[in-house]
Amino acid sequence: MNPRTRLKQLLLASLVIWLGVGSLVGYITFDKFIPLIWAGLIGGIFIAGLTSMLALNQSQMEVAESNRSHSRTKRQVQEQQLKLDRLEYDGKKASELRRIVLNSTQEKDHSLRNMAAALDHAMDEIIELTDDQGADAFRIDTIAWMPHAFWKEFSDRIRAENPDFYMFGENFNYNAGAIAQHQKPENGGISVLDFPGQRAITQL
Repeated sequence: MNPRTRLKQLLLASLVIWLGVGSLVGYITFDKFIPLIWAGLIGGIFIAGLTSMLALNQSQMEVAESNRSHSRTKRQVQEQQLKLDRLEYDGKKASELRRIVLNSTQEKDHSLRNMAAALDHAMDEIIELTDDQGADAFRIDTIAWMPHAFWKEFSDRIRAENPDFYMFGENFNYNAGAIAQHQKPENGGISVLDFPGQRAITQL
């Protein structure tokens, strides 16, 4: 049973007992006390009991409001804690993302340096081979697999040693505009096999 309900019942029982006792006293002493005093006694007991009940009800209302206020405060604290947890989680994720980006950038720079060193070594080997073998030209397989900037640097280094050196590549593409990009000076000026022309001839 709820303690407040129990207290109400005890106060109500106390009021009834006091009224009963007062009535009994009045009945026994009715001949000795005038009715006005008897009525005043009973009324006083009733008013005292009623005042106690009102005080108890007011106390219960204050306790209930205090509990509601406590619940609101607790809920606000929980919401703030959730916000703090979210901020901490976002901060950790942002820190992890920065670490990944930094590591990725460092790894990319390392890879680019390695690629540049490998390209320098390969170019030295190719130039030495053409000099030793007396080669005047060579074919580049799958030229489309590397960007134009790569072939521009590649052809410039070859032609710096041998200006008349001839190079042609293979880009298996029937789009004349696409394969013609390799022949532009800014892209290395490398000739390509004419697959669009081959296709047109075989369809005659």
